[in-house]
Amino acid sequence: VAAAFAALIGIHVLVVLVAVVACAIGLYLAGQRLDGPMVNVVVTGAALVAISRSGLGVFLGLSTLVAVGVVLLIAGSAWGAISQFGRRRLVAGVGGLLGLALLSLAGLAAAGAAVRDDATAAVDDARLGVDLLGDGEYDAAADAFDRAAVGFGAVDDGLSSPLALPARLVPVVSQNVRAGSTLASAAAGTLGEAASALRDVDPSRLRVENGALDIDAVRSVQAPLERVRDSLSALEGAVGDVRSPWLLNRLDTELDELLVDVDDQRPNLDTAIDAVRLAPQMLGGDGERRYLVLFTTPAEVRGLGGFIGNYAEVVLDNGRIDVAIAGRRSDLEERLGAADFNCEVCSEEFLARYGRYGMTAGPGGTAAARTWSNLTMGAFYPDVAEAAASMYVASGGSAVDGVFVMDPHSVEAVMKLGGAVDIPELGVTVSPDGAAEYILRDQYEFATDSNGVRIDALDVLAAQVFLQLQTATLPEPSQLADDFGPLVEERRLLGWSIDAEERALLDNVGLLGTLPELGPDGGFSVSLTNAGASKIDVFLDRQVSVEIVDKDDGGRTLVAEVSLRNDAPTEGLPNFVISNSLGLPNGTSRLFVTFYGPSTLDLVTMDGEPVATEPGTEAGWSTYSLFVTLPSGATSTFVLEFSLDGTANTGPQQPVLFEQPLADRIES
Repeated sequence: VAAAFAALIGIHVLVVLVAVVACAIGLYLAGQRLDGPMVNVVVTGAALVAISRSGLGVFLGLSTLVAVGVVLLIAGSAWGAISQFGRRRLVAGVGGLLGLALLSLAGLAAAGAAVRDDATAAVDDARLGVDLLGDGEYDAAADAFDRAAVGFGAVDDGLSSPLALPARLVPVVSQNVRAGSTLASAAAGTLGEAASALRDVDPSRLRVENGALDIDAVRSVQAPLERVRDSLSALEGAVGDVRSPWLLNRLDTELDELLVDVDDQRPNLDTAIDAVRLAPQMLGGDGERRYLVLFTTPAEVRGLGGFIGNYAEVVLDNGRIDVAIAGRRSDLEERLGAADFNCEVCSEEFLARYGRYGMTAGPGGTAAARTWSNLTMGAFYPDVAEAAASMYVASGGSAVDGVFVMDPHSVEAVMKLGGAVDIPELGVTVSPDGAAEYILRDQYEFATDSNGVRIDALDVLAAQVFLQLQTATLPEPSQLADDFGPLVEERRLLGWSIDAEERALLDNVGLLGTLPELGPDGGFSVSLTNAGASKIDVFLDRQVSVEIVDKDDGGRTLVAEVSLRNDAPTEGLPNFVISNSLGLPNGTSRLFVTFYGPSTLDLVTMDGEPVATEPGTEAGWSTYSLFVTLPSGATSTFVLEFSLDGTANTGPQQPVLFEQPLADRIES
């Protein structure tokens, strides 16, 4: 009967087959009225195994509970047929088994207590190593992985000790003991291998020494990092192999936390491997590479950050940097205006939004008067960079392999690697700590309305920044990442390459300057472009707040509030700073304002009154633009409301946000 029941509830073919065979044997014995104790035991055992593995899934352990119930029924039916002596033997046997189980558990508890601290420390060290690996701290990560490997080895030894071995015969407990031992052994091996691989990475060889980087040293890093990745993948596989619904909650939680850490750092490790694979060619290891570097300043703000003031053409040859050309944006503009340039690479969307401010909006986009000046109006950097690479050739430059943008704060970070720069034209020395302040504000103290000496000085500064790198010794990559990472996050340092793989790498590290994708909770941003040809925007203050409001009908509205304040003076600075090309009073800010958000804009107000905006699109976002005039000391506040799809949810609202860099850095 038990075997027949097992066949009826079984799911897996093999389980059902075992139950059917057991049932047939049982029926045969019953039909022949044969009494074979050993055969009965085998039939009953097969039935119980089949029941416990039937896969009943209402709740965890149901199959086992059913099997236990069948055992009790069989035992109850047999109880009356057993002699008094047999009953005593049975009770003694069951009691003995329970006693042995308790002794086994006591031994396991003693073994577990001996390695509990080792297990906790090993998990902590493994997680620490994963975090350090993501930060590029390879030596420290190797130390942490080594400690974790030793700790997990101690755990494996403890769970395999004579004290713990009997517990492997106790149901449920055995799964946890085997899982813990298997995981500890696998973790000790994989983390030890990861540590060994990281020991083969010498960060000191990845430094720029006397203006040059050892390309072969960069290439040598790829194999060790791939070994680290393989080791962590093996660790994930080992964890997956021991996962079981019977595992204790604490062990299950610790496994989950470790897997989350490994999974979170996998993209960083993959990016690091791609970086060392592609870096040699990007640094001129496979032949000379040329890059256009555009120096922008938010003193005259543009959607990307600031307008282009100067440029440099930088050559990288086998890891050594050289400055081929350094000059003014106005020189490029003059040469481009004389050329018959047509921007065949410019996207239709880019030309439709910004072509009229520098290129005609027709097919291809012909160069106009202020093509270079207004090139950085767009916030989506790949469009800007691709156009710049094409325009540079038409402006008399060489074909380049990539285009980089640096604002004054990025220049300051580079100067900290090279040192102060003397500017004899103005009789000043610009220190690294004050470079951004000098470019954004202090330079105007030396300026006159003729403006020529000041611009000459910026030419010198732009050239000297890179010339200093020709002999500089730079920190290790992890330190450079700490120094320049925040500038990349703030979109003050951007890069683009003509090579698709290199663009993907730049995108992964945040340099490509793409726009994030809109999420289910919408998103918002605002960009500002100086429309008065002044250098007044160091006095511009912008405040943005975004929230999602649940409506009575169950819908949702994204509400964004933007406050713009103009603190510019009306006197005390040269006219080219505080005046404008529109004849407005000194100190007046004229801005081209673009709001980014979903396509479902319901309302825009300026200082409480509805205003019209010009719609458009850019990189998957809908745009809404208008011109705004802010007199000296004035503030204007905009409120925008967007309808969102879906109904209100109980989780945290997460609209997607990105921010245009202005003159002052974001306070951390």
